[in-house]
Amino acid sequence: MVPLNTKATSSTRFSATVITSVFLMGSSFPVSRVLLDAGTQPLPLVALRFFSAACIATLIAYVFMNKRTQPAETRQVQMGAVVVGILQTGCVMSLIFIAIQTVDPAVVAAILFSNVLVVAAVDAIAGRRHWTPTLIASLALGVSGLTLVTGTVHMILATTNAGTSYFGEWLSVGAACCWSSATLISKHFKPVNTWRFNNIQMFSGAAIVAITAWLQGDGLWLPTDTASWAWFLWLTIPASIVSFGLWFSALHQRSASETSAWLFLVPVFAALISWPINGIMPTITQTFGAALIGLALFLQGQTHK
Repeated sequence: MVPLNTKATSSTRFSATVITSVFLMGSSFPVSRVLLDAGTQPLPLVALRFFSAACIATLIAYVFMNKRTQPAETRQVQMGAVVVGILQTGCVMSLIFIAIQTVDPAVVAAILFSNVLVVAAVDAIAGRRHWTPTLIASLALGVSGLTLVTGTVHMILATTNAGTSYFGEWLSVGAACCWSSATLISKHFKPVNTWRFNNIQMFSGAAIVAITAWLQGDGLWLPTDTASWAWFLWLTIPASIVSFGLWFSALHQRSASETSAWLFLVPVFAALISWPINGIMPTITQTFGAALIGLALFLQGQTHK
């Protein structure tokens, strides 16, 4: 009975961790759109967001965690965190912030988190996972659900002959590739302290983005009113510090492919949150798509039992 209870507790803790993480990730897309629509430049916003998040997270670690006796990370793990920061915070966030300027936030989220397919494929090729009928069905349902939730099919049909270049969508594809690489790298290094690992990656990513913004002539951005401060603080603390910290914690508890499967929920949350924030109301089709995603997640869980 004890092992069963322990297993159930571990499963509940993992589910709570990863669901909270992806909800906060989903909220960042419509919130970012609000600030970008107000005229904020994407790269300065990304740099300030994650530099502030890293500073606050470091302060929290110093005040509340300095008495913990945990072994220091090796130089190799620290370098791994820098690489993850360049990919996940630097490249991913820069690309999606630029994309959100012209593409619906939920669509950007859907394309970005399709990286779960890449992670599953890499795991299968490396022999860490088998392409079972259940896994294939779950991925197919997930992709179908994402298509319905984001209205991707309608968007493509409506713009096929409009001469669009899909620039924002292709940027989102690039961001998805960077995220999947960061997921696999962070899982490979297995950090002892996920909070410290997250801080290093945020500092590294913010530094790269700040340098890039400076090179292209973008000035420093700061919120100018109460509303923009409120949105910015949400992006900095819950949607950055908490979401990424919980994400690395979830990766530490389960495999990269199992954890990444929950990213299917990010576009669902993004679409739902866009309703009150951006005035985009979810449709019946999107609701049905969310149900398909839920079923896909259930099947993903079965493949790990």
